[in-house]
Amino acid sequence: RKKSATLALNLPETLDDLTKRDGVNDKAGKGMGAKAAAISQVVGRAPLGWWASKSVTPEQWIDLALAGEWSQPLIVGWTQAANLQKDPAWSAALIDRVCLRPQGKRDQLSDHWRSERLAELIEYLDPLALQQLVAQHMPQDAGKQYAYQFVALLRACPGPWDIGFSRQVLAFMQQAARNANVVYDNTLRTFIENVASVRLAIELADEAGAGWPTDAKHWSANFEELIDRFIRTVGLRRQMRAAFPGQP
Repeated sequence: RKKSATLALNLPETLDDLTKRDGVNDKAGKGMGAKAAAISQVVGRAPLGWWASKSVTPEQWIDLALAGEWSQPLIVGWTQAANLQKDPAWSAALIDRVCLRPQGKRDQLSDHWRSERLAELIEYLDPLALQQLVAQHMPQDAGKQYAYQFVALLRACPGPWDIGFSRQVLAFMQQAARNANVVYDNTLRTFIENVASVRLAIELADEAGAGWPTDAKHWSANFEELIDRFIRTVGLRRQMRAAFPGQP
């Protein structure tokens, strides 16, 4: 209790025949040395229940790994295991602690790797877990730092969204549109047109047109047209609902 917990690994000098029989090799690859590669393979094949048996949560294991020198092979291994075992608890923890965090000094994991793993791990989360992650990672000022990976998380949230969640997403999109990066990247654009327009609560049809940064230097006729289509789609959905009363 007086000292912070640490995670120590006792590494063998060589792999025995039984370990090699299980498909683990000591060849360097994918940005890792021989020992690190072996660690990632062992961790990736081990049942995630073993880690739970130590009365330590996935979040705590990940935090311990990120504070040590073997963070990369451990994170890569746990991610492989979460995918193979379709584990929602580990998937949520890895998304929260790794995929949605900026690249760290120790973990050696690129933003591209984080984005790819995020897309994989999202599949194992239920809608409630997804919305909880959205609430935890909602950017405080999306206009200053464009949240590419956060958009991927929003894209995975099934619709139609309720009014409260829709209002959060609408505010995020309007803030994110203040970032000049939207001129060069289609992530936000395609999300607005193909996802938000058909999932946003129709009760916000009137609000959908207000609050966009039309005074921004990078605001263009092309983006203006995109937002107009978004607003018209939400409004059309409201009209369709009114035409078929009693339908979900």
